[in-house]
Amino acid sequence: MLEDGMGHPDQGVKMERCKPDYETDIKRNQEVLAKTQNFKNALLEYAGYAPLRGTLAELVGELFCKERQILHTIEMLIEAQEKESAEE
Repeated sequence: MLEDGMGHPDQGVKMERCKPDYETDIKRNQEVLAKTQNFKNALLEYAGYAPLRGTLAELVGELFCKERQILHTIEMLIEAQEKESAEE
């Protein structure tokens, strides 16, 4: 329907999909990962060898989860970038 110009034959437009900028997305995620890791390491260093309890334990746990999520996102972006490069 969009290719037909919605009933106007002189306005036919082909929809093109924008290519994702994998390099920028990977770099942005790596920066967020570095900040997350630095914050997590600072909290662990602050706590020393004492067991983590309460809010501090929850925060460190959330940072570990966020770190894993970002790593997974970076891996997926790299795979998608390699797949797109192989198709070209």
